[in-house]
Amino acid sequence: MGDRFPGRVASLLFAPRRALAAIDKRGGGVRDAAVLVLIGAVILRFSDLARTVRQLARTSGAEGLMQVLTVVSQELREGAIVAVAAGLGVTLFAGRGRRDPSLDIELGAACYVPFFALRFVYRLVRMIVGPLPIAVEYLSFGVATAATVAMFALAMSVAFRRPGPELVAPVGGSAEKRAASVGQRAWGGALALVLVAVLVTFTFPRRAGGAPAPGFQLRGPDGAGQIDLGQLRGRVVLLDFWATWCLPCLQMLPMLHELYGDWRPRGVEFIGINSDGPGAVDQVREFLAKRPVPYPVVVDDRDVGGLYGVRVLPSLFVIGRDGTVKARFVGTTSRSDLEDALARASD
Repeated sequence: MGDRFPGRVASLLFAPRRALAAIDKRGGGVRDAAVLVLIGAVILRFSDLARTVRQLARTSGAEGLMQVLTVVSQELREGAIVAVAAGLGVTLFAGRGRRDPSLDIELGAACYVPFFALRFVYRLVRMIVGPLPIAVEYLSFGVATAATVAMFALAMSVAFRRPGPELVAPVGGSAEKRAASVGQRAWGGALALVLVAVLVTFTFPRRAGGAPAPGFQLRGPDGAGQIDLGQLRGRVVLLDFWATWCLPCLQMLPMLHELYGDWRPRGVEFIGINSDGPGAVDQVREFLAKRPVPYPVVVDDRDVGGLYGVRVLPSLFVIGRDGTVKARFVGTTSRSDLEDALARASD
């Protein structure tokens, strides 16, 4: 369907076997997945990027760049997970003599295309019409995952068609062709390392603690119900920095609701700190009307997130009775990890 980017993406969606065979020969899967990530960041995170650009004038160059990279990295996380998992799967199961990690990661990155396309449609609709029922969220994610698994199966079939060790021809061809092949593989390998770094940095929870928790006074999206962290001194507090557009945040909400019901009788307070921004108050209010949260939710004015060093959502902080941060979790976090942190802070 063409050698340009739109044609390559269309081929992966409508003629995937042929497109994957072409990627297995020439590469390009990582490149196209990276372009899709940038498209998603610009279109679906435009308001966040615009707000970040406006803040650049009030922040240092390094901090401003970090804020921009945070928005892009949040969009990149899903692509990194899909590409790395699928690429490693191809490498593991392709068989001796057929493994080629630099091409395997290209095929793995191509598996992100149907995932992105289906999730892009859902997120675009959600951006236009507002919050959707959680069942629609799970359905969208499930369908996108199923399409990705199907693409991975096709990628495996392409890898199985590579010539085995007994059929590999001696290295030949012009020096230019060999140099181009080495350059392509080096490029794919470098991008694969970037994807792995993002996966490790932004997917697995990180813990840190010991510093005094910065105080704050924030109100709910309706302008009432001010929360003063200083007045909760002597209690264990869990802070959840989240946003309505953050899929991992939404996936954790049901677990946090149950956790709150279990720990509230023990004197533990939960506070949800929404990070959509002051300009999204109406959207947050509409979201909470459709999906009520049992604990107080306040709207961050961006200053509190900065005080806590929040760069990735979700970010959760467990604050002890003495007002110090006992644990910090970045990214999707398990219930057992949170309960362990709450138990230690409550002792």
